[in-house]
Amino acid sequence: MGSVGPTDHVIRREEESLTRVPPEIGRLRLLELLSMNYTGILGLPMEMGQLQNLSFLDLSRNQFQSEPEFIEKLMGLSYVNLSDNRYNPSPQNQHWGDYIE
Repeated sequence: MGSVGPTDHVIRREEESLTRVPPEIGRLRLLELLSMNYTGILGLPMEMGQLQNLSFLDLSRNQFQSEPEFIEKLMGLSYVNLSDNRYNPSPQNQHWGDYIE
């Protein structure tokens, strides 16, 4: 009988890191809060612009080369954090620390 517990094999973070977001994410029309940090993602699909109920978006500490274009289409956003990526986010999107009224 084998023991139950952790294995001897350790999976490296690079092997398990999220590297892309499928365009089907746009189907999550009721999504209100999304936080994706510390990933290997280089960009996001334009379909994320369909997430009109999204109010909280934290995409800090990723590998984005530029600010996602769909951000401007998300009129319901009250919090956005795009800090610590591979580009300099515009000041209004670097970190909205408080909810915007």
